[in-house]
Amino acid sequence: MPCRREADDDETIKRYISFMQEQSKVPKKDRQDEKVKEMMNWTYSDRREDIITNGTPVVELIGTYPLLLDEDEVKQLSVYVPFNHLK
Repeated sequence: MPCRREADDDETIKRYISFMQEQSKVPKKDRQDEKVKEMMNWTYSDRREDIITNGTPVVELIGTYPLLLDEDEVKQLSVYVPFNHLK
């Protein structure tokens, strides 16, 4: 399982989540995309732990990280998950 960056703790992760939730309400053209992308990377290990260890339902995870449904995030996912097996 991936680990958090050494610079992060529960409080910094909460701040990242709060920032990303606020950014999800901002029109895409005005969003701080690079900062959001960094924070999505920095919170990856927490999302993995939520899914694997805690069994967090997808709906709850998306509520916490609404930008997971953003077009850019979905495109990035397709790099990691081969969808061609669904044909």
